Order: sequence, then C-alpha cells, then structure tokens
Amino acid sequence: MRVIICEDERCFQEAICNAIEEWKEATNHQDVSCICFDSSEELLTSWEGGLSAELLFLDIQIPGELSGMALAKKIRQHDQTVSIVFVTNYADYVYEGYVVSALRYLKKPVLREDIFDCMEIAYRHFSLLSKDKISVLCRDRRLVLPFSDIIYVEIRSHYLYLTLQHSGEKPEVRARLRDFAAQLPQQLFCQCHRSYIVNLDHIRRYTRDSLTLSNRDTVPISQTFAAAFKKKYDWYYMGNKG
Repeated sequence: MRVIICEDERCFQEAICNAIEEWKEATNHQDVSCICFDSSEELLTSWEGGLSAELLFLDIQIPGELSGMALAKKIRQHDQTVSIVFVTNYADYVYEGYVVSALRYLKKPVLREDIFDCMEIAYRHFSLLSKDKISVLCRDRRLVLPFSDIIYVEIRSHYLYLTLQHSGEKPEVRARLRDFAAQLPQQLFCQCHRSYIVNLDHIRRYTRDSLTLSNRDTVPISQTFAAAFKKKYDWYYMGNKG
C-alpha cells in the first residue's frame, strides 16, 4: 500500500511519517511505503503523470499553492477509491470534504492515535480491494471482473445487472442474488435492499433510506436490511466492531 503525504511544514510531515512507521512496526504491515511532497502542485503533476496511492494525507492550505481541497477534487476526477485525509488548522472546509468523500479531518498537531486509525481503515480497504476477481457468465460470453470494479448489483426479474466502474455497459448474469452474493467478499459487499448489493468502497453519501454511489447512481435502503447494513458500513469506514 502506498501512502502520500503532502505537507509543506516539515515538522508535521515528519510527525505523520513517524506515526506511520510506528504503525507498521506495531502491526507488522511492511508492505506500506510513504512518499512526501512539500508542494500540492508537484503532487498533482506527478499524479497526472501516473503516480497513484491508496491513502493521501493532504494539507488543506499551502501558501501560494493549489489548496488541498482543490487538489482532492482534481484527483477524484480520475480516482474514486483512494482514501483522503485532510490535515488542517481550519474547520471551514469540513462540509466541502463530503464532495470528495474525505475519510478524516485531522487537526494539527496530529495525534499518533489518529494516524493509527486512518492507517487501519485504509489498510483494510487496500486488503479487501486487492482481493481476487470474479468470473461471470453473461448471455454470450464470460467476463473476469475485479471486485473493486463492481459498484453495485441489481436484480430485475431473473437477471442480475452489474454496474461497473470502468465500463458503461451493464453485464447481465442469470443467477439468484443470494447465490451471486455468496461469491463476493462479505466484508466489501453488502445487501441494502432485496434488489441491490453494493460495494461499500463506492458509497459517497449515506442517508436513512438511500445511498449515492461513486457513479452518482442512487439505490434504496430498505428497513429489512438497514440495521445489518449500518453495522457493516460503520465497520468498514470507522472500524466499529458493532
């Protein structure tokens, strides 16, 4: 898992790096690396050149540079899954953070425990999203799809329709929803309605009766599934054991 830190003040940059190293030692997750940037514009240039990561720590304001919020919005145009944490002295941007699905807002000086929480959640996402693919038989062909590419599954009549992240088409699979669900990672996918299963990583807005997903589609939540869905959602995004 790659972590990028964009922070112009060296003391805060080093504090985040040190906390991440402590977390790696404590958890023995040595497959984590860090890259640091002093400039948001240099990070954007590198990102547009092909750099990627699973977790970003972004300073909200770097004097004379693109703001962390503006940078996050540009990154979200191309990457809907990277976890974003804002490090800031300002509370004014919290509402804007919903637009880019910020994982956390950390107040400077950052606490070691807060970094540990962010790393636990981001590593959980990384581990689940890097799992194997699923092979599905459509009407006239077989497709192999990464789990991370499936935004949600909808059943209509006797067919399942898969909405994908990187394709405008919706492959049709003749199967029962519960049988298909059994083939998916149970910690990554959850049923929210009798007709829908969603990928938790693609949720962008969660209300009492609906979900807005990364492609801006909205799917319903029914009372029957609401309690179990909330428990799994809280675990995925906040680490709550329920």
